[in-house]
Formats: sequence, C-alpha cells, structure tokens
Amino acid sequence: MKGPDGKWIGYGPGDSTQPADTGPQVSKIQHRLLYAYPKNSKAIEVGVTESGVYSAQTASAIHNIQVFMNQPPLNKGLRTDGIANYATQLAIGAVIPAPIPVHVKQFYQQGVAYPADGFLQPDPNESYVMSRTAGTAELLRLALPDHRPKVVIGYSQGEDVTNNAMEQWPADRRGEIKLYVGFGSPCRPPGPTLLGNDPGGSGISQNFTPDWLRPIAYHFTQPGDMYANSVGLLPMLYDVLTHMNMSLDFAVYLFNFMMSVPGKLLTGETPSNQAGAGVLSGLLPVLTGAAGGVIGGPGGGILGGIIGNVIPGILPQQQAGLLNPTQIFAILPEIVQTLVAALQFVFTQAHTHYHDTPQPYWRGLTAVDCAAQIIQENVHESETVVVYTVPGTWAAWNDGPPAWTAWELP
Repeated sequence: MKGPDGKWIGYGPGDSTQPADTGPQVSKIQHRLLYAYPKNSKAIEVGVTESGVYSAQTASAIHNIQVFMNQPPLNKGLRTDGIANYATQLAIGAVIPAPIPVHVKQFYQQGVAYPADGFLQPDPNESYVMSRTAGTAELLRLALPDHRPKVVIGYSQGEDVTNNAMEQWPADRRGEIKLYVGFGSPCRPPGPTLLGNDPGGSGISQNFTPDWLRPIAYHFTQPGDMYANSVGLLPMLYDVLTHMNMSLDFAVYLFNFMMSVPGKLLTGETPSNQAGAGVLSGLLPVLTGAAGGVIGGPGGGILGGIIGNVIPGILPQQQAGLLNPTQIFAILPEIVQTLVAALQFVFTQAHTHYHDTPQPYWRGLTAVDCAAQIIQENVHESETVVVYTVPGTWAAWNDGPPAWTAWELP
C-alpha cells in the first residue's frame, strides 16, 4: 500500500485510490495472526482468513496486535493504523531478518528465486510478462528492507526483472546501488556501453535502463545477441512473444495487435525491408482460415461456419476476415506453434556465451570474469555489500552468469 506521497509503506486494505494488497506475503501475515497471536490480535473474532487478500478484518487484527505490542513490557513502538509495514511484519514473525554475519566477508550473495517462466515453459498459462512481474516483486521484497550497499546482477529475463525493480526503487535510496550489471540485457540503451564497445541496436524490450542508473550500469553483450542488440521490428515481435500464454486475455491481445500497424508489418501484409518484417506471415492463414492455411485449408476451412462473424476491412488482401478473440482462443495451440517458431528468429547462440567467450573490450576476459573484476574495483574494501543475482528464463537463482559472477567475489 502506498502513502499520500506515493511511496510504499506496507501491506494494507487499500482505499478509494488503490486496491487492497494481495499475495503470498499477505497470507503469511494472516497465518501469523491466526496461529501465533490469535488472542491479542482477536483475528478469529474479527473474521480473518488466509485469503491472501488484505481485508478490513486483517487490518483490524493488525491494529489490535500493534496496540498490544506497544504496551509494556514489549514497547515495540509500532504504528497503529492497521497497515503491516516492515516493523510490524518483523514483530509478528511474518518476515525473518537477514542473519548478522558471524565471519568477515565483503560480498554476500542473495539469490532471487522467482518462477522464471517464459514462452509457455514450464507453465503454458503463465506468460513471460507475468513471470517478470513476479520476479520484480520478489527482488523488491528482498532488497527494500535491507539498507546495506547493493550490487544488482541480472541475465536475460533476469535483467528485465532488475530493470523493472530499479524503476520502482525509492529515489532517496539510490545511493545504496553501487553497481548494476546486465548480461544479454533486453533493456540495454542504444549507443556505447560503459565497457567501451558499441554493439549497435538496443535492448529488445525497448524499456531502457533508467537515467539515474546509467553511470553505474555495465551492459555485457555478445555480438549477434539480438536480445541486447535488437533492430528493426524485433521489439514488436518480442512484445507479442512475451505476452504469449494459453488464455483468453492473450487472444484479445493478439486480436488487437493483428489490427495494428506493427502487426501488419510483422505478418508481411504491409511490405517492409526492416529486420523481422514478415516473420509472422504464418499467422495469417491460421487467423483467417484462408486457403492453404494451417487451419483453413481449401475453401476457407474453419471460417466456413462462422463467416457472419468476420470483420471486413481488417485484412483486405485476404479472402476471409480475421477471427474474433473467442475464435482465436479456440485455436490457440495452433497459433502458439507458429509463434514459437518465430521465437527462433530472435534467439541466437551468442546469448549463451557470457561465461566462456572472451572479448577484447572485456579486458580479454569472459563477461563473467570481467564483471567480477569491475565490481571489486568499484566497491570500497571497507563496505559490506549484498549482491542480488537474478537468473534468466528457465533458470534457478544459483544458475547462470549472475551467480557465477557472485561466486568469484571475496
């Protein structure tokens, strides 16, 4: 829940300007109220359930426990407005603080574990965009309560996660971010990197590194990695692929996209010599049922019984009209096959060689080795730093270039 100044203050029931908070952490708060503090929070009496929705009943129980814990002998000094800020969550055991180090170490790795799904694997009902949102929330959940200096490292989708998290990072705490490292960065700004090379193009997400972060943002990109060096229509293609899942929402999204100027460029309906033009041409026969299509076949195929639902003028070069969203949803498996094939157009082996391919502009080292050197050079030896490592698609928190870099740090 955000306060009047727009800054996050804690989990709350929402108000006329914002919805109630939801999610696993809300369920954990409710669980602690019901099983650790049922008497003093009156959680059962007021009707708290482990719904994962921060209800008015949850706020009432939090208020009760805040008032109780502010009394002697606890004297916690908590706020009493029913909002579960970090201090309240810590007091009731809904969060566990990071352990105080008992031995001398300068860099502490904090892996960010999130469902790094994408492109229908492993969950066909979760899109890359949904996965990225979950990763962003997890990184902020881990990093915001900790005020120690930080280094943030992301690879591929993981760098998309870190970029989104940094866009939401409080302005008054930007000094905590000592260095930002991205491997195969979908959010790399155009132009030269801080490493001295200019690979051309830009990050495929087109959501570039925030201005305040760029003086300390090191983007490692291999030649030919189109996630970091995209050109032409590839960002538009990537937008489609990252929304892809087996849902009616995606069918509606795809329907609207196909009617847009970018959609017509990617399907080849509008001729273009830009990179990526026509890469989705296989979708036209699927989505219109035109002769010779994957679904249609001779005579218009699937549209034979639904010709009354076509939308004239959308695809004037086709004999049949574009299927409506409900019809698109019905043939999503066939559509997804075509889109997955288009994904191969974007993927290159260059995207997987940040640990084993040295480059002259990386001091003759691999990207992982060079990043480890740069981090140590830019962090004062007296500082204790938390290194947040965020994996790419289909990887775990202890896998890939971010983790391998952290393991080289003292």
